[in-house]
Amino acid sequence: MTEAHPSDVLSGYLDAALSPQQAAEVAAHLAECESCRAVLGDLQSVRAVLRAVPRPSPHPALLPRMLARLAAGRQREAFLVRWGVTVAVMAAAAIAILFLPLAPRPSAAHNGTRYFRQHAEMTQTLPIPDVSLPSYLSTPLPYHPAVDEVREWR
Repeated sequence: MTEAHPSDVLSGYLDAALSPQQAAEVAAHLAECESCRAVLGDLQSVRAVLRAVPRPSPHPALLPRMLARLAAGRQREAFLVRWGVTVAVMAAAAIAILFLPLAPRPSAAHNGTRYFRQHAEMTQTLPIPDVSLPSYLSTPLPYHPAVDEVREWR
């Protein structure tokens, strides 16, 4: 060993935590050094005293209290998730309510009567073949406030 007295590794020697080479060096030193053997003997007595002390058992109410705290934590997490989802839905609804009136409204030029008049004028100037006429007429009408005018035209 490089040290004169291996006092810092005696506990590891006692616990068999040293490498085989280190353990052999400490054993060789202990065979020659009376003071290190005395320190090792003290460590062995302390270990024996500590092993004789009874281990304390946990309080019987400890496990139920810990389980109750874990359950309360899970309930709190579930509450926070529900609260977060509720806030997100309410925020989305508020945004929709606030920005819905800002959506562009169709002008009066897009009412249904004008659409059908334009169609009638176009079919007189440019006849549409019979194949494309049903598909042209089945396209959705643009938004118009005067639905009754469309019903009267039919």
